[in-house]
Amino acid sequence: MRIDVISEGKNITEYVFSTEPETFGTIDVQALKRYVKPVINVYYTHPDGEGSVTYNIVSDHPCNFGHSLGEWYLHKVPTTSEAGEERRDCANCDYYESKEIAAYRYGDLNRDGKVNTIDANYARRYAAGLLTLDEGQKLAGDVNLDGEVNVIDSAIIRRYVVKYITSLPCKETV
Repeated sequence: MRIDVISEGKNITEYVFSTEPETFGTIDVQALKRYVKPVINVYYTHPDGEGSVTYNIVSDHPCNFGHSLGEWYLHKVPTTSEAGEERRDCANCDYYESKEIAAYRYGDLNRDGKVNTIDANYARRYAAGLLTLDEGQKLAGDVNLDGEVNVIDSAIIRRYVVKYITSLPCKETV
């Protein structure tokens, strides 16, 4: 006899069945209902090989037709030495999605590991509303530590690139 339980294309039989020698096995329906997807297909092949039957078990999970995810929010602020994290939570359960915000270097808005005129242009274009920056890029771009990325930051980055300023961040005015 062969019984396969398929969820999201993955065989999960070992998690939901208990089998005794010479018997068909018992489906643990509660274990099946813990899965988020609304329908789990159970394929059963009769021991004498004369066909198969498909059972659909419907989950009663509150998100069985998809999660209700909110807006992205800053969960962990990145620093110059440690990555941060953005998340969005499901309103109906404990599920969340997250994405990493890379650790930043002051002035390196495009995250190529260098501070150059491209980064100054990123700051200028963001200030003009022509470019979107994520939270890590905004922190890296605020080189005068005034809480904003604007043309002043762009000018300070340019001064750093030509070695007029020797370190970032810099509270110097332009």
